[in-house]
Amino acid sequence: MLTVAAHCYSEDMSARIAQRDLRNDVSAILRRVSQGESFTVTVRGQPVAELVPVRAPRRFVPRERVGEILRVAVADPGLLEELREMDVDDGDVPDRVER
Repeated sequence: MLTVAAHCYSEDMSARIAQRDLRNDVSAILRRVSQGESFTVTVRGQPVAELVPVRAPRRFVPRERVGEILRVAVADPGLLEELREMDVDDGDVPDRVER
């Protein structure tokens, strides 16, 4: 017997949609996906695919900007040593490290 909490975690959180329904109403389904909904696509009642929203792309931060941020930020005590172990050029590592 599952507890309520275990039942919630074991259930599929996405709505199920039959392949033929997806084919017949693809525009509306994709509109719902673009608004954050997820679907499990089924064929003859068996799950075969998940239709989920695309995650937002990660923002690239140029190396120079990271260096600027690190020059004014106070790092944790072990960071400098970890960076040296990773063979990072010392010129890229700020001198201000809180100990």
